[in-house]
Amino acid sequence: MNLVRDPRWGRAQEVYSEDPYLTSALTVQFVTGAQVRSRDDKLLTVACCKHYAAYDLESIPVLRYNFSAQLDARNLWETYMPGFEACVRYAQGAHVMCSYNAINGVPTCADPQLLNGVLREKWRWAGFVVSDYDAWANIKDTHYYCPNYTCAAAVGINAGMDQEGGGTVAIEHLPDAMAEGLVEERTVTEAFKRLFAVRIALGMLDPPTLSEYNYIGNSSRVVESPAHIELARDAARQGMCLYQNKRQVLPVALKPGLRMVLVGPQMPMRRLLLGNYAVPPDGGIVSIAEGIGAAVGDSGAVVQWVPGCFTIECITQEGFDAAAAAAAEGSMWRHLAPSARAGPERSGGFFSLLWPLSPAAGATLQTPPPHHHHYHH
Repeated sequence: MNLVRDPRWGRAQEVYSEDPYLTSALTVQFVTGAQVRSRDDKLLTVACCKHYAAYDLESIPVLRYNFSAQLDARNLWETYMPGFEACVRYAQGAHVMCSYNAINGVPTCADPQLLNGVLREKWRWAGFVVSDYDAWANIKDTHYYCPNYTCAAAVGINAGMDQEGGGTVAIEHLPDAMAEGLVEERTVTEAFKRLFAVRIALGMLDPPTLSEYNYIGNSSRVVESPAHIELARDAARQGMCLYQNKRQVLPVALKPGLRMVLVGPQMPMRRLLLGNYAVPPDGGIVSIAEGIGAAVGDSGAVVQWVPGCFTIECITQEGFDAAAAAAAEGSMWRHLAPSARAGPERSGGFFSLLWPLSPAAGATLQTPPPHHHHYHH
């Protein structure tokens, strides 16, 4: 649900857009669909509204674990809060994840105004709050907002935290915090109630045979059925936007003699299209190279793939000459490359360029087909 504030952000593919209104509208539809109830009034799943709030970086300009977003009230409420209000107030998302960062010096997982104040008092929300992995402990470890874990445990749960994500470093000190009078028993009781209310709504405490959702099965007959795959494909088609079409390159006129050059190590990677946290389906996913190759078919056009860089980090220029030579011979080329040095996990995104090599070129990029004889290395 976070907004894209910098196109170089490696997690931009996880979120909806840079627009608070569009993000809000899509969030309501997604959460409402995910939290549909069965005929016996049980939830199939519950949605987590994250990362709350003002969180949209990994390591630039500083590590997300240490970052403190400096926001005035107008920017906070007009830019960062609408999506979360839509998620918890209108779509009734079951839980919220507080983020790694701080806002104006206060860690989000330690902010009573942000958690109890906005979520529960202002928006009248009844769900539970979970920390991003180890963010509750980071109240002490990275933000230095507390001198010890006992303080962090107390500050977090008093602010509105209910569950520690990732580990148990903070909550293991809740007994000490209670013994020292920093946390009241009723505060822990309320957190427990909120957590188990969701488990009950999911039917987790019922006999498994009484939940109709347990009979769905994670099989291609249902979850990856042809109807579901076609619906996903149609949604993807409708969601694509063409912002520029310089020289009217698109649509491509496939014909004999057309030579398309694909440059970049990610062209044959199927997982590239799935996102960071997606579980690969049994079928239906093709790489950019395979998809363009299939579209070329028997048109007579030729598709050539050259890596250019051999890894996402692109630590050597060894493949540059071959890529330049291939591009010089092609009618058009496409370049897919990292937009920043991709550090561990998610700090680098990628950008794509499609360019005709002459104004007369009547076709546009393509990639190697799934059949080996289409590839020219």
